[in-house]
Amino acid sequence: MADCETLLTDWVDIPSYGMAFRFQFIRQSNNQIHIYILSQPPYAYGQATGGHDTHRYGLPDRPYICYDPMPTNMSDAKIIALEWAKRTAYYIRNGKWFQKGELSGSRRNLI
Repeated sequence: MADCETLLTDWVDIPSYGMAFRFQFIRQSNNQIHIYILSQPPYAYGQATGGHDTHRYGLPDRPYICYDPMPTNMSDAKIIALEWAKRTAYYIRNGKWFQKGELSGSRRNLI
C-alpha cells in the first residue's frame, strides 16, 4: 500500500444491538479514505455474506466499506462507518436490510 496513510483505528459500539465493530481509516493516494473492517459480529447462519449483499469490497482478505463516493475527510468517514455498522447490526439481527425510514438520520449512499 504505497503512498497510503493510516489515519485512525477505532471501535464503534451499537449498544441497542449489543454489537461492536472495529475499523481502520486509511487515506489512499487519490485522497479517498477507505474504511477497513477489522472486526465485526458474525452474520447469522444462512444470511448472505457476499460483498454485494453486505456492502463490502476487498473480500475475503481485507474487507472495507462499499460507499459511493468514497469519503475524503475523517468527519464523513466516521459517519459512514457508524451508519454501516448500524445497518449491518440490523441485518444480523433481523435477517434483512432496513427499509427506508427504519433507521432515522441514516445516509443512503451505501451501495
